[in-house]
Amino acid sequence: MSTLPLDGWLMEPPVQPDANGPEDVPFEPFDARWMQATPIERFDYMAERYADRIAVDDGVTRLTYAQVARKARALAQRIDAEAPPGPLVGVFRYTALVPIVMMAALATGRTLIPVDALHPQDRQQAILRNAGAAALLLQTGVEIDTVLPDLPRLEIDLDALDDGEWPVGTLNMQGVAGIIYTSGSTGNPKGLAWGLAGFTPYIGTRTNTLHLNPDDRIIALGSLSSAGLGDAVFALMSGATLRVVEIMQAGVGELLRIMGEEKVTILSFVPTILRSILQMDEAPAAFRHLRILELYGDATLANDVAFFRTKLPADCHIRLVLGTMESGEIFSWFVPKDWNEAAMTLPCGYVTPGRSVAVLDDEGRPTPVGEIGNVVIRSRQMALGAWQDGRLTPGPFLTAPDDPESRVYTPGDQVRIRHDGLAEFIGRVDRQVKVRGMRADLGEVEAALRQHPDVADVAVVAVAHPDDTEIVAYITVH
Repeated sequence: MSTLPLDGWLMEPPVQPDANGPEDVPFEPFDARWMQATPIERFDYMAERYADRIAVDDGVTRLTYAQVARKARALAQRIDAEAPPGPLVGVFRYTALVPIVMMAALATGRTLIPVDALHPQDRQQAILRNAGAAALLLQTGVEIDTVLPDLPRLEIDLDALDDGEWPVGTLNMQGVAGIIYTSGSTGNPKGLAWGLAGFTPYIGTRTNTLHLNPDDRIIALGSLSSAGLGDAVFALMSGATLRVVEIMQAGVGELLRIMGEEKVTILSFVPTILRSILQMDEAPAAFRHLRILELYGDATLANDVAFFRTKLPADCHIRLVLGTMESGEIFSWFVPKDWNEAAMTLPCGYVTPGRSVAVLDDEGRPTPVGEIGNVVIRSRQMALGAWQDGRLTPGPFLTAPDDPESRVYTPGDQVRIRHDGLAEFIGRVDRQVKVRGMRADLGEVEAALRQHPDVADVAVVAVAHPDDTEIVAYITVH
């Protein structure tokens, strides 16, 4: 996109982010003072206030806020003394050690590049080659055959970390806090650099939206590389408990046990998998303590949400989120419990606070309300850029011409903004194909097929032939 619109940006949702959600749940809001604070300042406040509460639990190790603070300070002091300047690659299992490492890296001003120890070695090696790391942080008991044998190593034994002091000095709030590697469209890991400046506002916005409080138990199911740097310390900024689970190793049965016995209150999941889990007989009892369910994805089926409500507690709120790895959340909202519009899919939400969104036509002009257009996001809370060969590059982002701290990103999503301000997800630009000269959107074909009463689910793909393109539908019947 060569030029950016001067007007037509959607900047503030017409309702509060917690509307139709946990509006009556007491919590300690992130006010303007905390939005300007560093993550370490906020964590220190919570660690002092809730010293004896459990901060993180991985099923084997349970640590209080005071213990996490002591161990994070000890590790930060060791990193500051022993690791050469530059980015740090950390190879870990998804355990109680992870938020400690992340807090320590933040305190030292180092860029942390987390690598999941359970991922295939070829992926680990590809990240190591690309990262430009100065040192390798290795969890005790984890082995890695590195392509960089001369890279300095710091082995981290969680039990041996005792206490220390945060490094002295002012954090560079404009620095790169961490790198998350996605699979990339080619299958090769693609690094996205996230800055420290947007870290606390991101945590604060989620805290204020979900009304996070010390009574919450938040379950984190992602692998280390996909969970995001923010989510691993998300709970620790509100006095809540973070329950980390390596879901691929634990399995669904263990997940249900943890949900029920450990009284998990907040869960983020994808609708397609959750649909199968909630069909299990033991699911309603396991989910009985849940107060917020966040559903991530593109278009959420109205039938799914209606089904989920039959299995969840009556006071559980369902929040829909549309976002990307590059931008974080774009649209989000709590679905009203009395929502009854006769549509196959639900709106994906209002503009998430901290973002401005424009919906543009193919010529880059703002579309009128009710018409389909391409999403463009502008924010200070998105990724800073791409990480390539150990350095920050612009990647898919532009710099806003009137604000050098804001990035502009086009994710390839198409939406329609309704008159009430809600966005309806239409599909992906890259899911549009031409068949015999006619443009077709595969997402719209899927939506049409789902209207048939015998269709439970459907996936539509385009198959290219030498002389034509064919649309093929894979259908699951009821």
